[in-house]
Amino acid sequence: NFVIALFYLISIPILIYIFSQFIYSLKKLNKNLSFLFFAEKLQNKFIFLIAFILYATAVLIPIMKAFVVYVDFPSQAPNVILAAYTLILVIAILFFFSKEDILTLMHPRSKFFVWLKNKIDKYYYPVFIFIMGLLILSNPYIGYYNLAWYLAFSVPSSVFLIYGMFLAHYYIRNFFIKFFIKEDDDEVIDKFDHAKTYYGFFVAATFSFLAFFSFILITRIWGFDYTPASLWKALSQDWVLPLGDDAKFGIVQLMIVTIFIVSGFFTSFIANKFILNKLFEIFKTEPGTQNTIFRISHYLIIFISILLGFASIKLSGFILYAGTFFAAGLGFGLKDLVADFIAGFFVLIERSIEIGNIIQLDKDIRGTVRNISARATTIRTARNFSIIIPNKDLISKPITNWGEGRLAVGFELTVIIDYKSDAKVVKKLLQEIIHNHQLVLKVPAPVVRLDGFDVYGLIFFVRAFVGSRRIKDQWEIASDLRIEIVSRFRENNIEIYSPEYIIRISQNNKNNGEIKSPVDIKFD
Repeated sequence: NFVIALFYLISIPILIYIFSQFIYSLKKLNKNLSFLFFAEKLQNKFIFLIAFILYATAVLIPIMKAFVVYVDFPSQAPNVILAAYTLILVIAILFFFSKEDILTLMHPRSKFFVWLKNKIDKYYYPVFIFIMGLLILSNPYIGYYNLAWYLAFSVPSSVFLIYGMFLAHYYIRNFFIKFFIKEDDDEVIDKFDHAKTYYGFFVAATFSFLAFFSFILITRIWGFDYTPASLWKALSQDWVLPLGDDAKFGIVQLMIVTIFIVSGFFTSFIANKFILNKLFEIFKTEPGTQNTIFRISHYLIIFISILLGFASIKLSGFILYAGTFFAAGLGFGLKDLVADFIAGFFVLIERSIEIGNIIQLDKDIRGTVRNISARATTIRTARNFSIIIPNKDLISKPITNWGEGRLAVGFELTVIIDYKSDAKVVKKLLQEIIHNHQLVLKVPAPVVRLDGFDVYGLIFFVRAFVGSRRIKDQWEIASDLRIEIVSRFRENNIEIYSPEYIIRISQNNKNNGEIKSPVDIKFD
């Protein structure tokens, strides 16, 4: 045995010499044959790979054979040497092809190859590490064949299944969005009341459904025997947060409450469309009153749905205590939000502001009321953008409400005339200008009067009215009247007051011993 073992060990340098001569001859032959076996650019790589494999074989295999022949007792050393040998071969093959070599071989002949090339370029190193680990674990001399199987099949299958779930959900969302929302001139418009809310519930429900069955399939892939019934039992009873007195909260409980809330929205929609609308048609109810009833009934139905949802999962008492604690702890921090909700309730009840009213808040906020919700009111300005106003501002600040056009609305002008002008002529001209404008109403009659005397001149006051459909145009009409007033006054040599500034220049630099500024300016 010793002689045989010695023979194997002595053969190592001999094999190394033989293999080196073989590699040299192979390289020379390939060059003489115009690189028949390997391309010139890849020759060094192939020669290095062959040399690496041959030298590893010349060293490790004789050592393993010598150990097996010479050692009589059982040992795992031969298996370790074989495992090392196979690992060396795997690593050599994997590192032989670089990322650039693979991308060079990928010719973009079609869209698929272009897509595959982009993916290889992006995910080459993670995939390389995964494949190398997979080949190492699958080595029979290492003993992790089962783990390699999971890595080779279960992980990619799970990843593709999850990716397919998200992809399917993406296409479902894009297909069904047209039933809820439409786009009109780059503006997203609900096809019916609360369409965006219903669409949000639909998206959440479809995702939950796909996730549920994807989870079932993934557990089967990984060897867990979950059925829809057992998974539902686990979600509803085992994987929950206990709250005492048989009360618990988990994913299923959350789904039940969500279903009650969705049912509340659906019930509100049915009640408004098929009950309240019919009653409004019979009794000829005003739009403002309709909006108030719609809003109050909607919030009432949703509130009852939430209470019923928590009662169905035996959390009504817990929610009452939690709500009381939450209100006590965060009441101060949420006082503005609570004030907005209370103010919104009073706005809906008192109907001081209604849908379609033209209102002005402060100096620069003016527009048509488009929506009154529980927390805020939305108005659309003349420049076609929306302003969100907290409801508490509607009851705490002065607001000008021109209504929605049921009555005539007046506007006022003030004109200051020089004292040299004839007041009777001025009044007559102003009356003619107002009466000649085709959009100014004759009833109520316009008012033109001399309103006072001032250091600047005679103050004339003008009040006129526009019709119910011209409320938004009152400022444009007033502008037309001002332009006409300037034009007619110039034709009749009537001067509109213009301020004058008097500058007095002092000649004395000293006054009672004090040096004064050479220019003394006084505004009169």
